[in-house]
Amino acid sequence: MMRIVHVVIWILKLLVKIILLPVIIGLTIAQCICSVAASLATELFGLIGFIIILTAILSAGFGLEKSQDVWRMIATGVGFCLAPLFMEWLAVDLAIVNLRLRSWILG
Repeated sequence: MMRIVHVVIWILKLLVKIILLPVIIGLTIAQCICSVAASLATELFGLIGFIIILTAILSAGFGLEKSQDVWRMIATGVGFCLAPLFMEWLAVDLAIVNLRLRSWILG
């Protein structure tokens, strides 16, 4: 009787592993897309943030803007520089889920 229970559990685990294979493939593709998007976004948003911060500093230096507006521009520039971090965190979380599923399937 115990032998039959072990065989049924083994078959159910095998079915779950087969069902999870497309999920792992999808997670791997999403991880690659997030990694590429994060690297491109980091460069682009870093450049945009640098330009905004530089514009704010030069505007303050030439007296074109009030200090309150300069600080808003600097905060906006810093926000642009930090925005890609969220995409990188998402890519790392996807990688962790992907690795855990792979280790469960192989283990």
